[in-house]
Amino acid sequence: MFEETTHIEEEILVFSEEEFGGRVSAHLTFPNPSHLVIKDRKGHMLEEGKDYVVKGNDVELFNRSLFYYHADWLHNENVPQVIRSENEIYNIKDCLILEAEYLRSTQFLATYDCEKAKIPSPVSDWLCLPQTYQKLKEQKRLKIMLFGDSISNAANSSWEMGYVGYEHWFETALKQVRELYGAEIIWKNVSRSGYGTEWGMEAVKEKFEGEHPDLVVIAFGMNDASGGMSVETFTENTRNIMEQIRELSPETEFILIATPVPNRMWTDAYKEQKNLIHGLRTLEQEGVTVLNMTSVFLWLLEKKKYIEISGNHANHPNDFSYRFYTEAMIELFETLKRKTENRLDFTPYFEKPELETVDLPGLSENLQAGYLKTVVNGQTRKTFVYLGIPKVGAGPYPAVVLAHGAGGNAFSEWVENWTKRGYIALAVDLNGTHFTDGDLRNRKENPEAGKIGVGSFDCVEKDPYDSWTYYGVAQLLAAHSYLRSLKQTDLTRTGIVGISWGGVLSMMAIGVDKRFSAAAIIYSSGFITDDLLGQETGLFEDVKKKQFYDTWLDPANYICGTEIPVCFNAGLLDGAFSFLNRQRTWRLLGRTPVLAIKKEVFHDNESNFLNKNVLAFMNDCFMETKNRARLQARLLDSVCHLEFEGEYTSAEVLVTDAKGEDIHNLDWRSIPVTLSEGTADCPIPEDAKYGMAVVYYGDELYTSSEVMENDKANAYSRIYQ
Repeated sequence: MFEETTHIEEEILVFSEEEFGGRVSAHLTFPNPSHLVIKDRKGHMLEEGKDYVVKGNDVELFNRSLFYYHADWLHNENVPQVIRSENEIYNIKDCLILEAEYLRSTQFLATYDCEKAKIPSPVSDWLCLPQTYQKLKEQKRLKIMLFGDSISNAANSSWEMGYVGYEHWFETALKQVRELYGAEIIWKNVSRSGYGTEWGMEAVKEKFEGEHPDLVVIAFGMNDASGGMSVETFTENTRNIMEQIRELSPETEFILIATPVPNRMWTDAYKEQKNLIHGLRTLEQEGVTVLNMTSVFLWLLEKKKYIEISGNHANHPNDFSYRFYTEAMIELFETLKRKTENRLDFTPYFEKPELETVDLPGLSENLQAGYLKTVVNGQTRKTFVYLGIPKVGAGPYPAVVLAHGAGGNAFSEWVENWTKRGYIALAVDLNGTHFTDGDLRNRKENPEAGKIGVGSFDCVEKDPYDSWTYYGVAQLLAAHSYLRSLKQTDLTRTGIVGISWGGVLSMMAIGVDKRFSAAAIIYSSGFITDDLLGQETGLFEDVKKKQFYDTWLDPANYICGTEIPVCFNAGLLDGAFSFLNRQRTWRLLGRTPVLAIKKEVFHDNESNFLNKNVLAFMNDCFMETKNRARLQARLLDSVCHLEFEGEYTSAEVLVTDAKGEDIHNLDWRSIPVTLSEGTADCPIPEDAKYGMAVVYYGDELYTSSEVMENDKANAYSRIYQ
């Protein structure tokens, strides 16, 4: 989007009086503007120093003979008759609603150079449109239908008003998408201004019967929320629209656009628009993604007044802000291409590798040590492993691959703890080290292991196939292939457990290896470049380097849609992985994960040799036990409601006001909760930005909710961006 732009053409400025002090100004969006040229709609150039002065991103108007809106006019007070308003037409009193062509005539156009800006990306982390991508890749004709309200009709844009040289925002986007893929794309707009999802449900048959679109862009919300519709009803209506369309065309995929917000001064209309995104997120799955224009417009409103981004000062964009719709749609298709094409190929490691055993004195009789031998990039790599098989019975047994974190190795104790509990276990040394001289305490570098170390950013903008990440995932997949070759292994019960950096690799592994049946991720998350590990390097302030890592090496680009059971075990105060990025990661899964999150969990390898929450999870998946208990929670209007199934020893709601620069070290306060017949309503402080529930039970087991945004705090969380 615009974040890579250093030159802006004809950004719309509208001069208006400040509420207090009488200062008149307009506002530039992008940082450190230079070489500014401002013209009116007739092409007359304003003179800096005489007509205006630039102060940062504010353009203060000196020449009061030029048109500007008085502060009281914007509130629909003392409006001169010469100003063409539409307040009487729509019976609106508290906000000036302007006739679009008149507002256009009072706009000024600014062209300038600037620095790159950080705009919240509207493209969902969950971007999985396989049918759409395949047609584009094969350059088959793609048919798109746009189904929404007046914004989908480009209302109040210069195109809609008939000015030469302008076109619909969607057509502008598709021109670049056609060029990007070299494919034929046709589209049809069946939107209706002034209507919402209730009309949409009624109109599906009329609009879509016989059409068979490959992709439908659904873009309602502005009118639904203005009319008082709840987020829940809007979400169900949108679901119904998709279901009806799929009855007519089963292969259709969807982009759901989250609406901008109306003018806050129009109090009758400004209601739930900014919260509709939360409902749309629940509809995401393979073939359904969300384009979050809400966050983009909220970002714009931090820079400019509503009259500067609107074509009617009410609820429609203007030419400048419609560009963000165009750029967002282009970014979606660019990201789809990049995420789908640029994934590392791990298929060679689905074949059984050779295990070269070594004699290490002191091992238990059911454990053996050795080297997995795989060919990576044409070279034979030898990775040290421990293999353990249960002493009791003949199998078949469930099996787990064990992936340690930084500072760890292929711990024999870890393997033993799993074998004692009826699992075949294979621990891989991701450090590139091995034992020598028969001494388990003597570890040296293994020159045949490939890349050395755990966690690495040294391959950024180099060959991703020659990275520690690639070697690490390759070895985990080879380990899985070896386990599956054993006659004692039950092929329907194979899992993986990853700690910290090992968890990062494990998430990539389950994204590419659909043979896994379950996974436990301890501490880890995706979106590494947005978290402490990535930020500390300083590398990822460079957009291209960040895009490289996110595309090729971050697990978020691999696990989207993964359907197997996954358990996340971590602490809110984890110094490496933030709870926000962890939630962004697990929301990419195709099924709801099992959560064992609490305030503090010590971050190391050794304490997880017998991680009881992980073991209970795996037993429930593979041993038909029912150790893990189910918890439901919701947070609304500063009340956390809990529903828990089973006996418990204690429960708490953790809250934070999120004040502080370090997201990893917020002040989380505990509120004890008493459950009555499995339920409780726990009031939380109104200044709390986030809250979550934890219930403790059994043998050191606990189940948690996700971290929830407190609506009372009026926060707009990065979780949803």
